[in-house]
Amino acid sequence: MIVSNREIGAAMRRRRNELQLSQEALACLINVSHQQIQRYENGTDRLNVEKLQMLTRALAVHICYFFHIENGPNEICEVGCDELLTNFRKIQKDEIKALVINFTKTCAQRVDEGSPF
Repeated sequence: MIVSNREIGAAMRRRRNELQLSQEALACLINVSHQQIQRYENGTDRLNVEKLQMLTRALAVHICYFFHIENGPNEICEVGCDELLTNFRKIQKDEIKALVINFTKTCAQRVDEGSPF
């Protein structure tokens, strides 16, 4: 399924309004003008990857929020999500990163299986 710039803009406006943020306030958070926010929300301009990432942080949503991905984490992100990613990126050794990834996969699998872990 292809999601249009207009649909992404509508999701952006909806979430901004839920948070009671003005276009000016959101513009400050992602370092653009309020006119640019208007163009994003109207679907006349496309968000680049960097701005989309900044927007997800500013609006506290997972990127799936903008793409209507079924079975995706459309709920509001928890603060720990950013912290986890920030700390993971600091890990230098690939072997350690692989261990962290395997650990989180194992934890998620156990939760899926009904374990209170």
